[in-house]
Amino acid sequence: MLSIIIPAYNEEKNLHNTLNNLEEAINSKFINHEIIIVDDCSTDNSSQIINELCKKNRNIISIKNSKNLGFGSSFKNGLKVAKGDWIMMLQGDNAWNSDNLKKLYSYYNERDLLIQINSKMLSERGFFRWSISKVFTILLNLFRKKKIKYYNGLQIHKKEYLNKIKIEESQYCFQAEILLKTIKEYDNFKYVDMQSQSRDYGYSKAFKLKNILSTLQFLIKSQKY
Repeated sequence: MLSIIIPAYNEEKNLHNTLNNLEEAINSKFINHEIIIVDDCSTDNSSQIINELCKKNRNIISIKNSKNLGFGSSFKNGLKVAKGDWIMMLQGDNAWNSDNLKKLYSYYNERDLLIQINSKMLSERGFFRWSISKVFTILLNLFRKKKIKYYNGLQIHKKEYLNKIKIEESQYCFQAEILLKTIKEYDNFKYVDMQSQSRDYGYSKAFKLKNILSTLQFLIKSQKY
């Protein structure tokens, strides 16, 4: 079974479309699954919407953090209750349409690890976001002597490998930490080239000051992983 963990903070206008695209993609591949939505103490109507989604879909369960903990901590809380043999994180901002998710799921259960990359990030996200991502990847590979193409995209992991590590990051670098700590365990992984879409509502929280600072701290700490 695949457990999809969706950290969500103030995504009231994006959650329905996120779930619609996810369900269309995953049902087309007949994948046994559960969806775990983690409300990171949202201040909008996300909680109400999540409750409505749970009532309509028996595959959805919800968790609400007692306070705002961050992207990584929300994922870790979802992981604690996940029952699947495979684990995936999906943003709650409707960044992925059903066709791209279908492409990812077409390799489900065929490889030990799936890592999303985006060969068109420069044209899609602009020079600033592309350059930040590129520099982060280059520095991390340099520090850790790796050749990983992308650290912060969608990933599907075996839960048994996630259970072997301690995930320390609470913000946006937790996926990079996971890859650094588990990549040596996987004999058979695949990069899947997927293009994201702009969120319908709201703005990305990735470039908040606290996330930028945590990313810099992670680059320094990564040498011990």
